Amino acid sequence: MSRRDFKPRDVEEWIDWHLHRRLAAFVVDRLAPTPITPNQVTLASGAVGLLAGGALYLATTGSRIWGLVAGATLLFGVVLDCADGQLARIRGEASPLGRALDGLIDAVTPTAVMLAMVALLIAEGFAPGPVWLAGSLAGASLLWHASLYDQRKNLFLHASRPDFDLGGDTVMLPTAIAELARRLAEEGRPGAALVVRIWVLWTAPQRAFLARGVEVRLPPLRDEERLAYREALGPVMRATSWLGFGTHLALLWLAAALVPLTAWGVVVAWGVMVGPLNLLALVTMGWRARRVAAYRQRLDRLRRHPSSPSGS
Repeated sequence: MSRRDFKPRDVEEWIDWHLHRRLAAFVVDRLAPTPITPNQVTLASGAVGLLAGGALYLATTGSRIWGLVAGATLLFGVVLDCADGQLARIRGEASPLGRALDGLIDAVTPTAVMLAMVALLIAEGFAPGPVWLAGSLAGASLLWHASLYDQRKNLFLHASRPDFDLGGDTVMLPTAIAELARRLAEEGRPGAALVVRIWVLWTAPQRAFLARGVEVRLPPLRDEERLAYREALGPVMRATSWLGFGTHLALLWLAAALVPLTAWGVVVAWGVMVGPLNLLALVTMGWRARRVAAYRQRLDRLRRHPSSPSGS
């Protein structure tokens, strides 16, 4: 198994690097010789996510074994979600449209599973009001964390690994996305153009953050400047990787798989999202701001003394 199609380790989530992408590599090796496209794999991941939510809902009928089915199905959906990008990279087919489609489909799976979890807890006798409140807080936390991770991942790759192909520029600003939607419409692909337009609306807050990032406003960096960036922001990026989509979905598929034993796994998973992961998100915000300021100072020194390896 090769990791050539994985994202760089600095930005990769622990659970993705050690489990999800390893399983995805097995799937990609078998898909690579076929005519199946990365976008078709993306759509399949969304369909499997809906099936996982449906299977978990069946656990409310009294047969808890459906929770185990839902956990296994959700894990397979996560593997497919990793496989689409890996397949695109090894084929050289990564594209902005693929990124847009993947971003929209990513909203399908957690929505289906979280709603099924609400139904499950209510069926288990938990009070509906607190369940809906806790589920809403967990869902909002998941959305915030995944957005923070994506923002920082894209900025980190933009500054340190501009060679890595996410499908278009690592940081795609609204003007570039609008141009993509216009071009797709002119090519007679209105469905694809609609996907891109919905994606840009869905990710509007994230785009606003990216546009303000110091990394976007910097001129192209030299090798020593990119190294300095990785040294300054790498620890923050690795901490932020625990806020990613894969980590949250791992909590959900594990909680679903434990339903035959206890429904409290759902409560614990939500609690981790609302408690420790929210705390981590807040801590990394201040930490990143300090490290960006330190990097800018080091960058100034490097540009005044470009021959100095230490930047002093």
